[in-house]
Amino acid sequence: MTATNTTPPTVPGLDAAGRRRVLIVFSATQITSWGILYYAFPVLSNSITISTGWSPPAITAAFSLGQLAAALTGIPLGRVLDRTGPRTVMTTGSILAVPAVVTVALAPTLTVFYLGRILAGAAMGAVLYPPAFAALTRWHGEQRVRALMILTLVGGLASTVFAPLTAAVDARTDWRTTDLLLATVLAAVTILAHRFGLRGHWPDPPEPAAAS
Repeated sequence: MTATNTTPPTVPGLDAAGRRRVLIVFSATQITSWGILYYAFPVLSNSITISTGWSPPAITAAFSLGQLAAALTGIPLGRVLDRTGPRTVMTTGSILAVPAVVTVALAPTLTVFYLGRILAGAAMGAVLYPPAFAALTRWHGEQRVRALMILTLVGGLASTVFAPLTAAVDARTDWRTTDLLLATVLAAVTILAHRFGLRGHWPDPPEPAAAS
């Protein structure tokens, strides 16, 4: 009697169109997230100091705390992403980023300002390069190097786009209004893009190579 093969067929992660879709989504959201959560801050720092009277070292410390928060949240979020894929992690990070920027914009005291930057840092851990690179690596498989190179080059445009844009808006309004406008852009571009653009089967991790 012929034995029946009960091994389930391999389910591909994404087809070619799906891989193009997620690369386009990541390109748009990385430019926006880096531009608003990272590069806009040093552009506005001088205006923040002049407007609030908070010292430049205090402003810089808030930025540094945000970077520390991004590093600390990256490890547990990476474990979640490895199991479930980037959709939930990056959508949640995008949602958190919006009130974080709003908190910074409306902060009446330095303490609240610090809280906003820490929340923004936690959001950065969920939406910047590390989760995007991990997702592209898993979805693109053998084509991952090309995808990662494209995303890195496109993401590098974030400062080119948002630094002069932030400076121009700040010159015509003030830093608080600028941050509120940037929070609106962040919400419009990243939340829905991550929610609906990162759909698709999340493949299992590749088997480790056999030892020689």
